[in-house]
Amino acid sequence: MKTINIGLLAHVDAGKTTTAEQLMYVTGAIKELGNVNKGSSTLDYNDIEKQRGITVFSEQAELIWKDQRINIIDTPGHVDFAPEMERMLSILDGAILIISAAEGIQAHTETIWYMLRENDIPTIVFINKMDRIGIEMDALIRDLQRLDNNLLSIQHYKGIGESFQGIESLIDGLRIYDELVEPIIESDERLLEKYLEEVKIQDKELAGSLKKSIKERKIIPVLYGCASRGIGINELLDAMSNLFSPYEPVHQLEQFSGLVYKIKMHQQLGKLNYVKVLSGSLRIRDTITIDDEDYKVTSLRKFSGNKASLVDELVVGEIGAITGIKDLKIGQVIGEKVDYMNDWNIEPVLGTRVLYENDQKNEVVKLLDILNEEDPSLNFQYDSQRKVLQIAIMGMIHMEVLKEHIQNRFHITVDFEKPFVHYKETVTDKSTGFCHFEPKKHFAEVEVEIEPNETGKGIQYVSKYSVDYLPVQYQKVIEQNIPVALKHGVLLGAPVTDVKVHLIAGQHHLEHTHGGDFRMATIRAIQQALTKNNIQILEPYYAFRVIATQELSGKIMSDFLQMKGQLDATEQIDDKAIIKGIVPIATSMDYPIKLASLTGGRGIIQYKFHSYQPCHNSDEVITDEANVIERDEKLYNSITILREKKKMKKVVMTDEVSYDN
Repeated sequence: MKTINIGLLAHVDAGKTTTAEQLMYVTGAIKELGNVNKGSSTLDYNDIEKQRGITVFSEQAELIWKDQRINIIDTPGHVDFAPEMERMLSILDGAILIISAAEGIQAHTETIWYMLRENDIPTIVFINKMDRIGIEMDALIRDLQRLDNNLLSIQHYKGIGESFQGIESLIDGLRIYDELVEPIIESDERLLEKYLEEVKIQDKELAGSLKKSIKERKIIPVLYGCASRGIGINELLDAMSNLFSPYEPVHQLEQFSGLVYKIKMHQQLGKLNYVKVLSGSLRIRDTITIDDEDYKVTSLRKFSGNKASLVDELVVGEIGAITGIKDLKIGQVIGEKVDYMNDWNIEPVLGTRVLYENDQKNEVVKLLDILNEEDPSLNFQYDSQRKVLQIAIMGMIHMEVLKEHIQNRFHITVDFEKPFVHYKETVTDKSTGFCHFEPKKHFAEVEVEIEPNETGKGIQYVSKYSVDYLPVQYQKVIEQNIPVALKHGVLLGAPVTDVKVHLIAGQHHLEHTHGGDFRMATIRAIQQALTKNNIQILEPYYAFRVIATQELSGKIMSDFLQMKGQLDATEQIDDKAIIKGIVPIATSMDYPIKLASLTGGRGIIQYKFHSYQPCHNSDEVITDEANVIERDEKLYNSITILREKKKMKKVVMTDEVSYDN
């Protein structure tokens, strides 16, 4: 029996966890329905999740439906926990995007949608809460079509709001109802050709074509229901079982390979390494070699919420937890090395400093190391210059939850300073950098050219140098270390982004060159190129959407202009104004509280990260020492090292000053 891994994703309060409960209950995975409001849901078992009524940590459950094994992965719905949700995308064979019929498309819904599209994850849309009052179905469908014109309703709904009575499926096993035939044929060139030639198309062909088109995201099925009443759950299970395809490995290997997608420190079991099997299989007592060291698998487990079951083997496509292997990291591929999608783009743009009692420093460092291993986006760092502990956060809710989580789990009280934004650096001109690295029995030479890239494009690298002159293995080392070299800029020590880097020259030595030599030479060449360029400070911006009464729209627009925001055209619906635009995060973090006071709690504001833009107050940011990021000066410098007649000389190339060593 093959396994399908399906993620449940939604904006907060769309009914995702309730849907998960119903799926488990209908399939017999649980005997009694849990309730989010009562804190009894199976997958939201953490104390914080019970208290807040939201999903914070991703959890999974195994279901069996009509001879199909389905793993559902319940992901966080709040934008502050988006990195956790994004990491789960790497193990999904399909996704259910749950949307509340009443609230419709919200800011985080769009973020999820684009992430699913960028990662080519087959998706089914489940429109939940069809019994709610105030549903504007035509507007919702228009908003959905704005996201993607490949949406296809495969059900009819009977009434909406208080008159909602249920749904009628347009698919019955292999039989496809007539109104779906044409859209399916149009998405399949082979069937379209047969149709035009008036060749009869069999039901089996239509069903197969539909499944293929869903896998290729040419069709996005839309289903309807009301999870709290169990309406549409059976049909949703049928769709998950029949319309999604199990994982098929790209690399047909007999040897085991697996992706570590989650790490959890368990009080009794120790370190749990959650993996998806990409090829081969893994059994208890198998040996895995990692960095030339052998580790024996001591146990394998599958989880449903906080309940675990021991298994003897994990096969291709399955997910489970391994014990007995230390030092693994999230995103690591273990066993046979294969290429697999595990690049994550969501990164916190806010930081905060951790406050604690002086005698608790060692304990706090230890617990932050644990949390950082479980969630690398925390980016825990100790600033030795200012002697402070710093972490990255997604927002105020994230910070509040962390504080509660540390108290509940580690029984230590910490607090956090007011968040600050993470700045970045970029270049505005073209410049070159060079490093000759030649300490004793080492040799590498690198020359690079660096220039601006489009906003939001990040780092792009191209080699303009022939492998005939610099072998491919050394060019790979250079490419791998470009992001490392750009981890720190030269003004604030902040990460450098939106740049193009070209390798234009390089040399190696047949006897003395080692791979690490090119790491050093690359970093120093990049640093020199940065010192010769004009550096621009970038700051993070929110995209905002505010809904308020018309009479307050002028005041709200004035507020955003004062916060150095940029306004889009304002929309008007009845007596409401919809104000959109972008605004620096640094100036607008506290505005939701101000808006609530201004509108008596009736105004609605939605924030989502937009991009890094030129900083509105660069001079102020540069002169504030609190914004300077500590970096290893022994690594991040532009010093070239020469050897002349067995005497080593360091040369600071940027200043053209040399001194003997």
